[in-house]
Amino acid sequence: MPLDRDEYIRLRAYDLWNQQGQPAGHEKEHWSQASAEFDARPRLWRLKPVAELNDDRWLGGPVWKEVIVSATTSGQARYLASQWEAARLGHHPTEDTAGNTAMSYSSALADPVLYVMEEVEGDASEDLGVVGEPQIERWPPGKGMD
Repeated sequence: MPLDRDEYIRLRAYDLWNQQGQPAGHEKEHWSQASAEFDARPRLWRLKPVAELNDDRWLGGPVWKEVIVSATTSGQARYLASQWEAARLGHHPTEDTAGNTAMSYSSALADPVLYVMEEVEGDASEDLGVVGEPQIERWPPGKGMD
């Protein structure tokens, strides 16, 4: 069952109140802390291709069926996916590189025109699970990928 924001905050604020000895007049603090904790938790994000496979914007690079990322925000998820793809394809620039070799890898996963980003909710989120640090959770192969 998906985690309901209001229910989580209500229960967490109650826990905080109990942990602090049930002090009077701290409801807003407890509510605010519970809200911040909920919003900072890692969530699952799915990147799926939306451009046609013959679209020139792919630039001949890989097209993943989907990439599932555990991160606190969609922006962080897109960044992590791009970094993961660069490493997976062997792009490892060092501090010593110069000229054209110093150029950063441009991942299609960073492009919202090529890949749509959506939060994974409900049963799918529970099946994959989310714990700990942001990470790549799953990446089924796509066109030309193993």
